[in-house]
Amino acid sequence: MKKAFVAVWIMFAWIGGIESLSADEDLTNLISNDAVIVASIKPGKDDPGVSYVANIWKDTLKEREKNYTKRQEAIEDIFKQPHLPNITLAIFGKDITKLYVSGGSIFELHSYLILVGVESSDKEFLRSRLDILLQKNEDLKREAVGEKEIVCNEFAGLSRDPSAYVQLDDRIAISPGIDRLKEALNISKDSIVRLSKYQDIMSKITLSGDGQLYIDNRDSLFTKVLRELENKWKITLLLAVDYVDAIGVSFDIKDKDSASARIVFKAKDPKGLEEIKNDARFLGEAISRKFSQENVEHSNEISVSGKYVILELQFKGLEGLWARVLKKE
Repeated sequence: MKKAFVAVWIMFAWIGGIESLSADEDLTNLISNDAVIVASIKPGKDDPGVSYVANIWKDTLKEREKNYTKRQEAIEDIFKQPHLPNITLAIFGKDITKLYVSGGSIFELHSYLILVGVESSDKEFLRSRLDILLQKNEDLKREAVGEKEIVCNEFAGLSRDPSAYVQLDDRIAISPGIDRLKEALNISKDSIVRLSKYQDIMSKITLSGDGQLYIDNRDSLFTKVLRELENKWKITLLLAVDYVDAIGVSFDIKDKDSASARIVFKAKDPKGLEEIKNDARFLGEAISRKFSQENVEHSNEISVSGKYVILELQFKGLEGLWARVLKKE
């Protein structure tokens, strides 16, 4: 499997050629409160920065499907649409726990949920393109669940690749298997948006811009994931992650050349603030060194407020970097 295949699929869904949801139609309403990582893309109409990055992704997607003409045509159709939708990716605590209990690696995780906002007039359009992109060696299977229909290929539940979807009114849910789709059909009061920790950390980040990221370190699950990543990449990212209760991130791709980000670390206890602040300083310096090598102008600023350590980042000179990063295998 090609590296970052899931990320490619996320971007595919993001650029699904459909109108953004209105502000009161939050995709996270369909995500259970067991989610420990929630990444949301919420671009505005005709966003110049996102559009620039999207065009690079389109070329990358088409190149990866160069042996499948129908899939290339489906991707081209999707990118012809004028607007960018909201999209949310969720990864769940019990899936990570189950994986580690069985001795697995986070790189083997094959349970997640992708949600895409759909305007009424675009429902059939996106479904038809999803059918083309999902179909492998056999005809797609269709399973009725109440009044809804789950569509999947023969690899559903057996692969990390997106293999199934279901339309939920003005949303389409996509997953490697059908279990998370069935769960999304029945979410009500147990949605993550009702979780106080989620509400708290998300209220501290800037909600304007192109996207947000929520990380919950309950049961030290994020600590375990981060340590595995650090071991694989041979680098230490956050020494004080054990002191972190949650992390919130917002980012804005302003145009093809500039971007900004805000990272908020919530401490489990005020005693851990200084350690987290040191980590934030280290992270800012590491980012600065990396971007200096790429001839990107940058700045970072750290502040502390109550239990929160806040890292602000600004970048300029990104145009050449986007193509190198997004086209990398």
